[in-house]
Amino acid sequence: MGQFVSAEVNDSALSIEISKDNFVPIKIDISGTPNQLMDLGTITLFERQVTLGDVVVTAESVMHKPGRYIVIPSQKELGHSTNGLSLLNALQYKLPGLTVNEVLQTVQVDNATPVFKVNGRPCELSKILSLNPKNVLRIEYSDAPDLRYDSRNVINIILNPSQDGGAVMANVLSGVTTGFLNGNLGIEYHHGKSEWELNYAANWRNFDKREISSKGEFIGRDEPVVRERTGKPGGFNYLSNELSLAYTYTHNPNTVFATRVGVGFEDQKISENSWYRQSYKATTSSYENQMRLKLGFASPNIDLFFRKQLDKSQYIEANVYGHRSSGTYGRDYFNLYVNPLKNDTLISSTENKAWRIGADIVYSKTFKSLMASVGIQNYYNATDNMQVENGTLRKSTINQNRMSVYAQIVGRVGQLNYGLNASTIYNHTNNNTYKTDAVRMKVNH
Repeated sequence: MGQFVSAEVNDSALSIEISKDNFVPIKIDISGTPNQLMDLGTITLFERQVTLGDVVVTAESVMHKPGRYIVIPSQKELGHSTNGLSLLNALQYKLPGLTVNEVLQTVQVDNATPVFKVNGRPCELSKILSLNPKNVLRIEYSDAPDLRYDSRNVINIILNPSQDGGAVMANVLSGVTTGFLNGNLGIEYHHGKSEWELNYAANWRNFDKREISSKGEFIGRDEPVVRERTGKPGGFNYLSNELSLAYTYTHNPNTVFATRVGVGFEDQKISENSWYRQSYKATTSSYENQMRLKLGFASPNIDLFFRKQLDKSQYIEANVYGHRSSGTYGRDYFNLYVNPLKNDTLISSTENKAWRIGADIVYSKTFKSLMASVGIQNYYNATDNMQVENGTLRKSTINQNRMSVYAQIVGRVGQLNYGLNASTIYNHTNNNTYKTDAVRMKVNH
């Protein structure tokens, strides 16, 4: 461990190989400028595989640190993966609580969507889809909910040091028997201290034979209500597009600034047709339900990120963001009764406009067996809704200002993990009919 100097080498691109007897050597390509100090972080060498008859001994690829797992993907796992999502799918058996579905392009940790990061910077799933697995050095997976992100878990993918130059990454997944397409494109270019990224992701579904059937029992009256639903073919169509452009400036290995602008579009058209049979006491009614849903929205956004590594064990991060969304949501709902009952009809349309700006700053320090962090967050949100339901117009405006101050400690003693969270939250809400101000204090362990 220490600092090393390349003497009498004028080329800014260097190739370094670290080796030791009975260990697998590691080769790292780096780029920089003369007299520049570059932090390569902690480099771990793993023992070579030793074959003893039918027994294979390998080095441990998963390390458990305070508050997180550190996973070093094997060459086999990297070689069999096509993008970052595919790699997470290959590694999910090593990470408790992680569930990955490549076809639906979903990632969940304990049934909640995690926060994605690349080299410590928050990003969208489209960035994970455009990653080349061969560039992945390790994955840091938090096994403790993070208060900074509303108690969501964090998946941080650390990449190998970038070289000057560019790369293009594209993936397409399509169905044969139905309208189905997942596609993504990633373009990146790195030069000196700067890096530019362009990511695009598209998802399309078109299926006109979807049927939903169910049976339920509703308790709450003197006798239960039994409702049985038999699905009939209906249409299911949606198209989503997500485009983002990002720039990262690495002043030195300990100081990073990044900005990202993006926009998302989504259109949905869904029709559900079902035959219902409902019974309550001695009364039975049958009816056909027809429901039509239509949704369309656009959402531009911007994000600014700053990170300062104070030393090996502590850092400060700050984030400022803003986004706006606007769209329409329509729902037509019909119950057509067979028995001589009055049909139910609901025709509604909602126009929504919303925007949010926010900022947060966090300080974190890692000790031998625990990690502690303190932070402050604040955001302001405004929403305007205009709804027409069966010809009746309703309008509502909601303004919200939320500030929170929190502290979090996560650690590990032997095989036991523990966590202690404390937060104070101030929330101010105001709409057409009411106004609230609240201060809450929470302590969890």
